[in-house]
Amino acid sequence: MMHAAAWSIIPVFVIVSIWLPVVSHYRVPDVRVAALAAEQARREPPDDVLQQVRGDRLLGHGWVRDHELVAAAEDLLRGELRLGGQIAVNIHFPFRPENLTIPTARLQVAGLVPADLLLQAYEQTRQERFFTAALSLVLEFASYERRAWLPIGLLWNDHAIANRVFVLSEFWRVYRHRSDFRPEVAQAILESLARSAEFLADPRHFAFASNHGIMQNVALLRLALTIPALPKVGYYQHLAVERLREQMTFYVSMDGVVLEHSAGYQLFGIDLLRLAERYIRSLNLQVPHEWERKYTRALEFADQLQRPDGSVPLFGDTDTSWRSRRPRSRARAPKWPFALYPVAGYAVWWDGLEGWPDSKSLRQTVVVFSHFPGHAHKHADELSVLLWAGGQNWWTNVGYWPYDHRFRSQAISWDGSTAPHLVDEPTKSERTPRLLSYGSTTKTSMMEAVREGPGKYQARRQIVYLRPNTWLVLDIVSGAPKLASHTIWRTDNGTTLREEEADRRYLLQSRIGASRLFAYFFGSSGVTIRTLPRSLGPYLGRSSSEVAETIVPAVEVAQPADGSWAAAVWMFDNDGTMRLPHGAQPKMAMWQNSENWKVTLPGESIPVEVARQDARLIIEEEGRIKDRVLIETAGSTSQRGEIRQGFFSVEGKYPPFRARIRYRQWSTYGLIVVLAVQELSLGTLGRKSRRMYSGLRLLTMLLWILGGILLSVVLSSAFL
Repeated sequence: MMHAAAWSIIPVFVIVSIWLPVVSHYRVPDVRVAALAAEQARREPPDDVLQQVRGDRLLGHGWVRDHELVAAAEDLLRGELRLGGQIAVNIHFPFRPENLTIPTARLQVAGLVPADLLLQAYEQTRQERFFTAALSLVLEFASYERRAWLPIGLLWNDHAIANRVFVLSEFWRVYRHRSDFRPEVAQAILESLARSAEFLADPRHFAFASNHGIMQNVALLRLALTIPALPKVGYYQHLAVERLREQMTFYVSMDGVVLEHSAGYQLFGIDLLRLAERYIRSLNLQVPHEWERKYTRALEFADQLQRPDGSVPLFGDTDTSWRSRRPRSRARAPKWPFALYPVAGYAVWWDGLEGWPDSKSLRQTVVVFSHFPGHAHKHADELSVLLWAGGQNWWTNVGYWPYDHRFRSQAISWDGSTAPHLVDEPTKSERTPRLLSYGSTTKTSMMEAVREGPGKYQARRQIVYLRPNTWLVLDIVSGAPKLASHTIWRTDNGTTLREEEADRRYLLQSRIGASRLFAYFFGSSGVTIRTLPRSLGPYLGRSSSEVAETIVPAVEVAQPADGSWAAAVWMFDNDGTMRLPHGAQPKMAMWQNSENWKVTLPGESIPVEVARQDARLIIEEEGRIKDRVLIETAGSTSQRGEIRQGFFSVEGKYPPFRARIRYRQWSTYGLIVVLAVQELSLGTLGRKSRRMYSGLRLLTMLLWILGGILLSVVLSSAFL
């Protein structure tokens, strides 16, 4: 009878094979840097080239003031990592693998941000202890990364690796002129850079679909510019430009919108495009004219989004901290009061621009109907409306929530936006949004967009803005009998909401000033309105309390999803002086269909009638026409097809790898338990019946082989 240890070879191989694809995927060959190349890197490029790119980063430590930076570096030497805007965490110093698993700092640790913090503290103070600590951290990290077999934390995350190139090239700028320069240290630094470049250039690791792929290419360009003596630099430079050429067909639309479904990533995308263009020019290469046009228009779209304080609307993965990280110049007011981006899927309206940058005089309305499947940072938010007026968010989506936060899935779902949606509709439901019509005068703006799907469900939203202080939002839903459509009108953390039952309206009040918003909700038969006292709110950061993160009041509007309409009317009172007649209510004075209706709105003195008559919108007071808007049908959006074609053509070249580390861990633990139980059972049986033992041994080996094949297929499939 074969010994039990020999029979265990197949089960052990099955267990090991669970990890072989991961090890193979992340394995890159060691890149050796010759002493001659290291010596050349001390001379080339000239110092003025390195000074021009000094300070460029893809990850920051969050400190702006010099004294705060130095204080944070002091704390780091004592084992406490403090990043701007985040709670301090304990860290092993200079480096241990456990640092890579710190929940709030995994990306920064893997991106060598602690070393960068120390290096900048050294350059501020010229205290050698900061440089010595940074050098120790860099060397120990490089040694561990070279020996590692599995991706602990975000060790081999593309964003982290790209930032490592920035930090290490900056470190080399300082180290190459040091009097205590040592060839073996230089070799370790340069080889770590070369390994990073191999990762970034490997097509298996190219994150083509998002800004991460742009970052990878920008990092390769920086490497070619700052360390031209490294092996394969010419190849990296060519590869980066060619991959950028592919990405630019779908990363930015012709009207300048970064197609990542996020106001925040519009700003970050601009930063990346700026770096890419600057590095390409510094390498004496030509920047395509189309890229320059897209970059210019991207700046214009960013101007449309940003308010005087630097904040932006919270749609998609947009963090509230963009306010502090991206202050804008007071001189750059939005270019257009009525801006429409039908291909990208946005509308941005402004009023009061003559008073820029005084926030009290400004109003911003943003409508989102963008949906590019496969592109990054998408929330379920098509047809959502975000209102900012008088320096305050009044209705908003929830914005960014961390990927590891327990409310992340809720934040990116329909319940995290102000969009109409089916109850329990999946975040990734099949649907197609598009612009239907629009029109604008100096007094009035309107637009209508539709979302079709899932199934036959259709939601049409019409938004009318009567300058300067009145909005009408009309939702018409159909196609889903026996189902309900919901809209959650969510307030901001800076407002309070109170239902005034006597006047059948809601009052939103700013927490910091006299401004307020009167809100009315009404609809056809079956429409119900209720207050939600505990609604997911905009994310405020990890230093905030859990209550501040999650609880804001909201108004929920529910309507039958088959041929119903619901309306919202908002009236903004900037200084608390507006007096509306007691009991005055908006009402649907006439309803035929989505293109023929009349709504009567309350006014301080005279009611206002808003009527749509097919392709006209008419505003009347006491029978007198105050404004007439011609409604234009939206044109073809063939550019969307070109964007999708560009995306799909690149997608086929870079199939995703599914590491599934947690599933592999669970599988490993489970198989070890199965193997232990099997051996105990067969060992007991073998002492009683050798014949039965041999038969069961063969059967278990067959099951292990078949199970191993099945497990391999499951772990690599798209269904987990």
